[in-house]
Amino acid sequence: MNNIFESSDNSANCQLCPSDEPFFIPFTDEDLFAIRLQVPYALVELEGGGIPINANFDVAIYDELGTTMLFDFGDMTSNKFNVGYRNNATDKLAEYQLYLPVPFADQGGAVHIHRYVDVAEGDLVQVVGAGYNEVFYFSQDQIPYPLYKISDTKLGIPVLSGSVGSLVVNVNNASETIKQVYPTDVGVSGEAGCFRFRISLSYTGSGNVYHYFTKPFKRIKCDEVLRVTGTYPSNTIDCNSNMHQSFTFNYTMFAQNMLIGNVYADCEEIASVVKKTYNSNSFNYKSEKQRRFAFKSDPCPKWYADHIENMVLAKLFEINNTAYIMEGVESVFKDSDIDSVSFQNIDVNLQLRKCEKVFSC
Repeated sequence: MNNIFESSDNSANCQLCPSDEPFFIPFTDEDLFAIRLQVPYALVELEGGGIPINANFDVAIYDELGTTMLFDFGDMTSNKFNVGYRNNATDKLAEYQLYLPVPFADQGGAVHIHRYVDVAEGDLVQVVGAGYNEVFYFSQDQIPYPLYKISDTKLGIPVLSGSVGSLVVNVNNASETIKQVYPTDVGVSGEAGCFRFRISLSYTGSGNVYHYFTKPFKRIKCDEVLRVTGTYPSNTIDCNSNMHQSFTFNYTMFAQNMLIGNVYADCEEIASVVKKTYNSNSFNYKSEKQRRFAFKSDPCPKWYADHIENMVLAKLFEINNTAYIMEGVESVFKDSDIDSVSFQNIDVNLQLRKCEKVFSC
């Protein structure tokens, strides 16, 4: 299911209900773009059963109208982005997953880039300089935002290009080499407002070229934007038919089983659930506490609600690197009470892991 791709080069904002506001997928300067494209398998078979790779797979950024190119990432061999592909003839699924940096400088002309260090579960990590002062255990403690987990062996670090020289990372009290997430750094002058990605697939046998446009993205500076991440078991095909294993990548970097997206939302703590359990002799033999959070978003269209719900359904569901539990509720999004509004908004209470203490008699 291609939730974030248009059915044509016409923007989804041209097809709204009367009271719906135009919707843009939000991103911040420290973000990366995580995109999945599924190619209809009927098309794959029509074109001989294969899918385009390397020089026949191209990525560019266009304005919202889809007429003016703003930036060209090039093809798979450019190493300006990480891309994996899988052609699954058994389940008739063909899919690409892409991880791309923000290629535009901010309004001050600063370029935000991504670096990483090699890590392992349980490593003591210290990140200092370039605006950071963090210490934590990888895969045991919560990763401080906006740092992020690239894979089980890599920690991602967004940083200003001019501050890379002051960035220091120690792993288990030893200096760790800081490496590039994208082997070829990108960063162009000027600030782009709203834009769409265009992925072009070229079949050399037939000469056909197929263009796929995403829904529009928009850089956000002031509003609250939360990063939602869903991690599935590696042998899973999820409810949106995304595959989570056996991809071939242009270079080894990102995990194959993650979904990442942003929402205009807040996740604020509300009253905890506290419970004490007594036996017949009024002896308190168990006490429980579970912290709760109200996760609420601005209205968004159904296609994006489906996209976010698929992340919430993952085995591990995180917001800004915090893992949450959704228990005892049957929906994430709430419909509008206004007939002329088709958008939905997130309105759900989440929990952290329960603290439970059992006392002996």
